[in-house]
Amino acid sequence: MNSGIPEFGDTNCFMRNAVMCRVTGRERPLPTVCHSWRSSIAPAPRPLMPIPVRTPEETARWVAAIIAAVIQYIILGVAVHAFPQYCKTPLHTSALSGRAWLDELLAGHPDRIYIALGMRRHVFLALIVQIRALGYMEAENASVLLDESLAIFLYTCVTGLAIDHVAERFQHSHSTISE
Repeated sequence: MNSGIPEFGDTNCFMRNAVMCRVTGRERPLPTVCHSWRSSIAPAPRPLMPIPVRTPEETARWVAAIIAAVIQYIILGVAVHAFPQYCKTPLHTSALSGRAWLDELLAGHPDRIYIALGMRRHVFLALIVQIRALGYMEAENASVLLDESLAIFLYTCVTGLAIDHVAERFQHSHSTISE
């Protein structure tokens, strides 16, 4: 009976409106458990904040505020997603277009064209002449001339960049670069 755990018929811990705890000697109201049981059972955690008691009107206002916030987030998400579809912003707006950059390479320092295209200026110009001699010509309405098209090809081969980067360098669309 002295094992520290009260038994069913023990009047010190059960069967009264108040129990006498063996450890402290004080009476405690039911349904608390005496200290001999608390050593093996962790006490129930207390809430961090007291739960406020709301009236039905306050609860309805709180639910309406939550619903309004969710609707605002949904509308904001749709607007952020749809804005680029309806309000177009030009992508390739650099002052130096692909044609101007190629002209700068051809007129500039000889090492710049070698670094960018992998060949010297006279070799690049001779290759353009040879391609034209084989019968390849630009169309009258072509937006990219033969020398710029060759420069795009060589620049892609030398740098190994993706179409996105090459399109940004030459200020053309992805479809123009990949043709």
